[in-house]
Amino acid sequence: MLKILHCGDIHLDSPFSLLDREEGSRRRDELRRTFLEMLQFARREEVALVLISGDLFDHGFATADTLKLLCDAFSAMEDCHFVITPGNHDAAIAGSAYLSSCFPPNVKIFTDETLDYIDYDDLGLRIWGYGFTADRLEQSPLAAYLATGGKLTAEGKTALLCGHADLGAPLSKYAPISGSDLAASGLCYAALGHTHNPPEPQRFGDTLAAYCGCLVGRSYDEIGFGGAILLSLEDGKIADWQRIPLARRQYRIDDVEVEGAAADADVIAAVKDHLARAGYGEETALRIRITGATDPAYTPDLDAVCTACRGSLWQFEMQDHTLPVWGSDYLARDPSIRGALYRTLLPAMQNGSPEERSRATAALRLGLAALEGRL
Repeated sequence: MLKILHCGDIHLDSPFSLLDREEGSRRRDELRRTFLEMLQFARREEVALVLISGDLFDHGFATADTLKLLCDAFSAMEDCHFVITPGNHDAAIAGSAYLSSCFPPNVKIFTDETLDYIDYDDLGLRIWGYGFTADRLEQSPLAAYLATGGKLTAEGKTALLCGHADLGAPLSKYAPISGSDLAASGLCYAALGHTHNPPEPQRFGDTLAAYCGCLVGRSYDEIGFGGAILLSLEDGKIADWQRIPLARRQYRIDDVEVEGAAADADVIAAVKDHLARAGYGEETALRIRITGATDPAYTPDLDAVCTACRGSLWQFEMQDHTLPVWGSDYLARDPSIRGALYRTLLPAMQNGSPEERSRATAALRLGLAALEGRL
């Protein structure tokens, strides 16, 4: 049984520009530590090959200390092969770590946009790949190679692709790749990077294509425990694959229904019930979006709800996605200015864009409060 680890979108030395200096430094340390822990996992599992499918670094921010740390870690695993394909955030351009650093012999890097391969006779593998040489790559290296009549399979070897790519997005500026090309390729596995919240792997013909996702989430755009994919090959075929969570902390976005809420106590009860069932702790940064129809006269105090519900969460924030239309039939029939205000704003609250719904909801609440002397 041959084991392969597929990872990518790690963004070592990411600037974390929205955080203060001290917190940004802590998060960069966390990224480096988690990457090293991933390599320790690979060593324990006796992984023979690690595929890194782009954005290992953030270009322009990679430090000499981080590069030395990586090279030392790679060197310490001399019996393991590493293949790196630069992506749009760590392209192989002038000043790139890939062109200016001395990686150990067990590390191979694709630094050209043309599809090429590396043979590992000891593993019975042929690894295909390419590298970004700018912050975008508008053509598909795989499609270009197949158009020449080239074959990706090799007698006696299992063919795999490692690349930073945008699957199913033909107009993408980030190495668009199609399912039809993967189906025609004869590849066993396509190790893809670029999508940080990975969908389920898809099979195109005989090719299983998978995004590994990011190693560590950096914001609410990257939810869940990040990690890598562990593949097991037997007789040239995928015998097993599994996602391995490796991050110590996660971001989550959950919706909580507060239908009929007329006071903060109603919202607090619903949120606490949700948290008790979810079982989150200090490993989780959580954004709660409260949804549903609430009393028109009620405006949620999100700060008060956060204070009451936070518990041991690493981070906690709330967003109000409710609509003040619970029990509002009387407003629909009200002949006064209150009813006119409600009827005017209702279409935007129900059918508008998120921004339009938010503005219309705030306008109704403020308008009703003013008309009822609550301001």
